[in-house]
Amino acid sequence: MDRAHPSKRERMHGLPRKRCLLSAACVLVTATVIVLALNVSQNLRGRPVGMHADRLHYSNGSRTLRFNVCNGFTNQRLSIMFGVLAAARTGRAILLPKLIVDGREWQGRSADDNAWVDFDHVFNEQHFKSAMQLMSIAVVSEDDTPASITVHTKDLESATAAQVPHVSVGCLLFKLRIGHNERQLMKAVFKALLPSPFIEEFVLDAVGQLPSFNFLHLRIEKDWMEHCAVWSSITDGQVRDNCLNNSNNIHDIIQSFGFNKNTSMMLETYWEDVDTETNYFSAVKHLSGVGYKICTLGEVLSPLLRSRFTALERDLRAAVIYFVAMNAERFIGNSVSTFAALLIMERRSAGKWAAYYNGGNIPLSQFIPGMLRLPWVFAHTDHGSHSTSTAGYDYMVKAAVRSAIIVDSLDMYCIFLGTADSEIAQWLTKHNVTMIYHIPAWKNEFERIYHSSQAAKNAGFSHLYANLEMMFGTYLRVDIPIMPEFEQFTYVFYSDTDALFLRSLTLEEFPLPLPRTISMAYEVPSDFPYNAGVMLVNVPALRKQHKELVHAMLYSDLNDGFHYGRYGPGDQGALNMFFEADLKAHLLPEKFNAKPYKNPDAESFLVHFHGPKPHDYLEFLQQGRCRFGKLCEMGISHAACSYLRSFARLACDNSEGNNNTYTDCEQARQIFAACNRRLMTF
Repeated sequence: MDRAHPSKRERMHGLPRKRCLLSAACVLVTATVIVLALNVSQNLRGRPVGMHADRLHYSNGSRTLRFNVCNGFTNQRLSIMFGVLAAARTGRAILLPKLIVDGREWQGRSADDNAWVDFDHVFNEQHFKSAMQLMSIAVVSEDDTPASITVHTKDLESATAAQVPHVSVGCLLFKLRIGHNERQLMKAVFKALLPSPFIEEFVLDAVGQLPSFNFLHLRIEKDWMEHCAVWSSITDGQVRDNCLNNSNNIHDIIQSFGFNKNTSMMLETYWEDVDTETNYFSAVKHLSGVGYKICTLGEVLSPLLRSRFTALERDLRAAVIYFVAMNAERFIGNSVSTFAALLIMERRSAGKWAAYYNGGNIPLSQFIPGMLRLPWVFAHTDHGSHSTSTAGYDYMVKAAVRSAIIVDSLDMYCIFLGTADSEIAQWLTKHNVTMIYHIPAWKNEFERIYHSSQAAKNAGFSHLYANLEMMFGTYLRVDIPIMPEFEQFTYVFYSDTDALFLRSLTLEEFPLPLPRTISMAYEVPSDFPYNAGVMLVNVPALRKQHKELVHAMLYSDLNDGFHYGRYGPGDQGALNMFFEADLKAHLLPEKFNAKPYKNPDAESFLVHFHGPKPHDYLEFLQQGRCRFGKLCEMGISHAACSYLRSFARLACDNSEGNNNTYTDCEQARQIFAACNRRLMTF
């Protein structure tokens, strides 16, 4: 699109805006390195490398670190990042490595046999030096540095190496475990690796020729097929089931992600290794057949640059393609490919749209934590018109959001039933929650059925039945897969607002294989139907079945005033009814949905105040009764007070001043005091 506004150079650097050449065999080498990386990174002096991640030192030219890069453009980009982290940990300046332009490790050649170029041939060296200086990392030249002594990677942080002023190591790719406090530096390195003027010329030409485009990085090469067979057969206990998914029906996947057919689709792969008689023409034929305008980078470039681009070595072409892809309106690729995986991470980190077509997880993300945040979705209704602050949920949603902010691994989204000027909506917005004001297309039909079926008769199952607005609010999550805010995501994490995050949560924490549609944990009994208060949601899969789900939710023969017989009440019953087989196949471990009335688990990521809420437990502690009867007693005799003490600390944040009502803070103090008294009696 012709946006006036950013210059081509600005667009490329990603300032104003709200793989193709990495061969499969080279990715196989990367995957093999990934499999072994955890074992290697466990030992610098026999301890996890991350033990030293707390100690980032200022560097100067008196102590230096030389490091090599591994083959492949993406691996080189990653190698530089790991090299900078190693320099920061050991208080050394860095010498910029030479880069490989044609790294085909699978042909039996080592990096020493490949052609090398200076750092500034691929990346903007001056910009990189300036950016590193802001992070207290010095970059020194070869001429200013004496000869260095080679040190084994595992000894880099040893006392012996510390006595050596100038050291040299091999490629550090995946050999350091990145600490939480190193994530800012990690991101700074990636942001600093901008294209050199040589690479930038190609990128600016492409962006100028095609100002608005989407980008598909499709893995259909012959050696990718071989790589997937080997990668999937690695026997280390990990599930690897998403290497080739959806390659043959890419046109259906692209449509399901909502790609605009009026926007050109740039399609790239490693063309020299593609069977053009089958895979290539099949993909192009099907994409064109459903209305997409397909082009390649070679076709887009001006004639002079096109011939120069074709003559480039493979890793230089990869660099051009990488930076062109960074400028696309949307990007989609294969998450098993390190090329596509890093693009997805860098684009999302920069606030740009990025997705993957093959489902499952992104294997690379476990080795560079912090680049991908898990979308956390919750629904909330403004209860102000029919509920007191204590009985309503506002005080709980505030505590939930504060806990999410503390664990610092989640992007927060609220599907909100209410107005933007309400007190709670303003509070959520102030705390960086993305607000979604969504009115479902099925709202009127829902209201008609609610009244005609006398749904309020089911109030004995849940207090929500007594109020149409509250009942309707719980069903909003059914529309998660069709909301534009979640279009790029493969998985989102949903929870009710009566929950607290206990530690950092990312997609990598969930067991593989990931659910085909949704997964839930047990409720009170360890049996089906399951509890929908916490779910891992496969967005593309639910998007395909959304119409059928809504129809079943409204018109199933089991729907008796929005109670679904043996499947239970409300939207939880509807979800259990519709996804019964998938739910039973992918049970969510209870550490993702810990309950106060069960035994505490130190490994839990989230506690869900299912049933009794904090104010119910307070009533029980003070008066010996609560509306949930034995569940309150079970909670107090198990883990409730442990969790309630954490809740009380979050329910009233003194730093927010007037944003806390007296009732919320007084209730928090009473909960804390009552639990302290209870714990002191044992």
